Amino acid sequence: MTPFPSTLSRCVRPVRVAAAAALAVSLASMAAPAAAAASAASVERLLSVMKVEKQLDLMYTQTLPAMQAGMREALAKQVGSAEAEKAAQAIAPKVNAAIRDELSWKKLKPEFVQVYAETFTQAEIDAMIQFYSTPTGAGLVDKMPQVAQRSALMMQKRIVPLMQRVQQVVKEETAKQAPKK
Repeated sequence: MTPFPSTLSRCVRPVRVAAAAALAVSLASMAAPAAAAASAASVERLLSVMKVEKQLDLMYTQTLPAMQAGMREALAKQVGSAEAEKAAQAIAPKVNAAIRDELSWKKLKPEFVQVYAETFTQAEIDAMIQFYSTPTGAGLVDKMPQVAQRSALMMQKRIVPLMQRVQQVVKEETAKQAPKK
């Protein structure tokens, strides 16, 4: 007899054990009860302690001047600077009203509730409510707009050099691809 069958047997045994373990884990995970889905009421409570409505309003207030400046700039390119200012003054209230309407808490809240309820379990929502109800959690909520604003400024500073590098790469690569004369 050759030693091959016993060697094969020793190699196959770990594979069988691994397959059996994988099957057991799969069956156990199917048999385990699903985590409780988060209720809409608890998600609404979480959004309240996180001050999401206030945060969105603050974000809108902070970004409005930049949006208006961008609109004036775009209009100036189309119709000239004097006409752009007049047009911006006429358009701005209507655009602001449209933005306020589409991004109103009344319209966004049900979608936020759905996203959170589909993403987090009830236990996770409860834990977040508990955390955001503490002084540390409330402090985090209150300071996040500052963090977000400072982070946005930090990223803005990086965008200009990044765009310059991208333009350089595009220029170099298009020069390489251009037909030789």
